[in-house]
Amino acid sequence: MAKAKKLPSGAWRVQYSIDGKRYSVTAESSKKAEYLAQKHQIEHKRDSSPVTKTFGKAVEDYIEMKSNILSPSTIRGYRPVLRHAVDLLKDIPLSRITTQLVQKQMNKNAAHYTPKSVRNHYALITAVLKNEGVSIGQVALKPKEKIEYHIPTKDEMAAIVEAVEGKGDIELYILFILMMGLRPSEAVALTWDNYDGETLLIKGSIVQDEHNAFVHKQANKTYHSTRRLDVPVVLREKLDNFKRTDELILKRTPHAYYSAFQKILKNNNLPHFRIYDLRHAYASVMLSLGVPDKYAMERMGHATPNMLKTVYQHTFRSDQEEISRQLDNFWSKNKE
Repeated sequence: MAKAKKLPSGAWRVQYSIDGKRYSVTAESSKKAEYLAQKHQIEHKRDSSPVTKTFGKAVEDYIEMKSNILSPSTIRGYRPVLRHAVDLLKDIPLSRITTQLVQKQMNKNAAHYTPKSVRNHYALITAVLKNEGVSIGQVALKPKEKIEYHIPTKDEMAAIVEAVEGKGDIELYILFILMMGLRPSEAVALTWDNYDGETLLIKGSIVQDEHNAFVHKQANKTYHSTRRLDVPVVLREKLDNFKRTDELILKRTPHAYYSAFQKILKNNNLPHFRIYDLRHAYASVMLSLGVPDKYAMERMGHATPNMLKTVYQHTFRSDQEEISRQLDNFWSKNKE
């Protein structure tokens, strides 16, 4: 055990490490400082035993272990799960976690959360259990539901472009997403250094961490998210005429841009759209133009076409109506 050392103040301090993390205890005497340090080490060893270590403690340990690896926004998303979505498991020792208990938790969550959220909860639970060497059987989850996204029509996209015309940085922000398909977090992380007059290197993002502070990540969400895109001519002209006052092209937070966008929609009698609906619209434009999936997924920053096909690509109602008209004409002529 580490020995106490006397400080200039007259107090005694013991410094020690547990699992690579440094701790220190200060007391008025050497014996008390050493006693408190030993007590803490014994309690930590007891709490870390599979027999006594709770699932909640295991989640905390997992979050701390992954804090320098996972995205700050991912870590931020784990905290609400620990607070609200694992209440039946949180105080249970790992040695007593069973498939039935996890199933009971998933059944409870299914009544209050979307299928996607429930799957996210389950993913964290299984990752934590795997990290602790605990295995469970298969668990049934809430069936997936088809989500009907409300994306702008071609006319509404044109109206949005007109509505943000001349609005400075909010115009650039909206066009980066609508005309280039960027994620909102990528748009606010764009730098002038990555713009060469014709193309933009999409690298990095600005996201919120678990303390709600905005963090500038130098790396992208995935390897494929780092990409260089041609800037549409209409957007290039606006960038070239935009006043450069900082390294970042845009200076406001995604929340601030969202609020500004909603105000613009309201003032122009346009329907409510999320910022992400503009990214969906970009993917749908590529689908409408017949852009091959390989090129579409590269532009969106996806590693596989699965997300592109199942989430982002939608057909425009006007195109569907035109196809229906052509089919009607075909069958009408064929009948004759």
